[in-house]
Amino acid sequence: MKQEFRIGFIGLGKMGSAICAHILKEKYQVSVYNRTCAKAEPFVRKGAAVVGSPREAAEKSDIVLTSLMDDASVFEMCAGDDGAIAGLKPGGIHIGLTTILPSTANKLRDLHKENHTHYLAAPVLGRPDAAAAGSLISILGGDSGSIETVRPIVDCYSKKIIPIHGAPGRANALKVCVNYFAMTQMVMFGEVFAFTEKSDLHKEIIFGFAQMILVSPAR
Repeated sequence: MKQEFRIGFIGLGKMGSAICAHILKEKYQVSVYNRTCAKAEPFVRKGAAVVGSPREAAEKSDIVLTSLMDDASVFEMCAGDDGAIAGLKPGGIHIGLTTILPSTANKLRDLHKENHTHYLAAPVLGRPDAAAAGSLISILGGDSGSIETVRPIVDCYSKKIIPIHGAPGRANALKVCVNYFAMTQMVMFGEVFAFTEKSDLHKEIIFGFAQMILVSPAR
């Protein structure tokens, strides 16, 4: 039987909106906060309650998710007297979806520990269209008990969850590694095709070899 958690959601950009919509489909009680109030209005029609501050979102919730721009915006919404951390009751859980530095994630963990609450880093792999389809890959880092508690919620928008037990910053470190893989592949293919043109080779030949390399099992 699904546990009836109350959910707070802070940050309704493209990724946040898609993820929040999936959580609402599962009939959780959701309170939403966004700096631009107009972005929150469509969620009222879907059953969410709009609140006036990050702290209020947390006060009404057992679990809070944040989907924000960067490290600075996470601290702006979470720290301080009007932040989400101050609003969470002891035992509450904060799921941070933003791709931030590992050290930032661990600092958030420490701030939550002082508040007797828990922080989980939960960066995702996938673009907004994958979020809309509910097919993100979620990297979930933090203490094992909290990871198991939030699994039903993260399942709402994920096709796969990769648990990383221990310091939450380890999840963000893995996300950075994956980003480096993607960037270096792009650079590599750019160099290969530039060399292809200079060598008067047909691009189709290189495409064929690239497909063989990418789909062949490792030896």
